Amino acid sequence: MSTFANPFLTLHHELAQIKDLLLQIQNANEVDYKAKFYTRQEVAEILRCSTQTIDNYIKNGWVEIQDVGKKKKLINHYQIFNDDHSLKELCSNKKA
Repeated sequence: MSTFANPFLTLHHELAQIKDLLLQIQNANEVDYKAKFYTRQEVAEILRCSTQTIDNYIKNGWVEIQDVGKKKKLINHYQIFNDDHSLKELCSNKKA
């Protein structure tokens, strides 16, 4: 009597290892966006506008800033991005 090994068992084991590696890679790329901050200039570059426009957004309350030191003002990631990391509509009353 001879015993045969299931060839799919080996493939299943290797696929499980690949799945674990992919999950490790996916989790390694996660960034804590709650702790990510931008300067006014960086936000202006992201939104493709001037720093004066960003200052107006801050003045109108559309973007909140956090003071860091005497002159440094930083803007949190979630002030300009949605939870799905798409850009927020900061000024909804723009003229067409």
